[in-house]
Amino acid sequence: MTKPNTKRLTSRTRDVYLWDDTRTAVDLGPIGALPKLRELFVRSRNLRALDLGPLRGSPLERLQIVAPLEELDLSPLAGSATLANLLLAEGPAKLDLAPLAGCPLMAIHVWSGPLAVLDLAPLASCPALERLSLPSTKLVALDLSPLADHPALRVIDFSSSKLERLELGVKPGFASISHMHLSDNPLPTIDLRALAGAKGLRFLSLPAHLRTVVTSALVAPYLPRKFEISFR
Repeated sequence: MTKPNTKRLTSRTRDVYLWDDTRTAVDLGPIGALPKLRELFVRSRNLRALDLGPLRGSPLERLQIVAPLEELDLSPLAGSATLANLLLAEGPAKLDLAPLAGCPLMAIHVWSGPLAVLDLAPLASCPALERLSLPSTKLVALDLSPLADHPALRVIDFSSSKLERLELGVKPGFASISHMHLSDNPLPTIDLRALAGAKGLRFLSLPAHLRTVVTSALVAPYLPRKFEISFR
């Protein structure tokens, strides 16, 4: 198992970057023990699995993993009082967000990977979440309605994915949303009634083929304000 160069790790180390495409395994033991760890970046084109166990109880604030992981167990991050940013790229294919419920997450980015199924409901218990970015995935369906009453969510990006169904709910919600990116998805239609509550919405992008489906009547509530809609 490949290990980081522990000679460079001290009790004062805050940021750790592991970028090596030859790695097929990484031992996070020495990193998880760092008392002042704030950021961890791991990148490898050959990494298929990663044990986050050593990060349990870590003061980690930002975790970035760019690797074709088959799955990733987030349970060691459960109850974290510091984790604010999570970025996962190129993988995993399976992801359970339940362990993140209650964490002080401000941003989640999952992009350019094989992820096809995801339950967003646990994020309703992350009151600080401002940005949810899931572009260029294999997601076919998403239910966003559990986040309709989220107090802080401002930016949603589901662009360039495989979405055929997106549930927003029917009651007015998304009061804090300012930007919603849904372009480049094969959505056959979309129900925008929930956005009647999006008083702060400034930009909405939709798939180009919905231009004739989404009539001006559906977006009329936003026209008096600084609101922009695009189709691509």
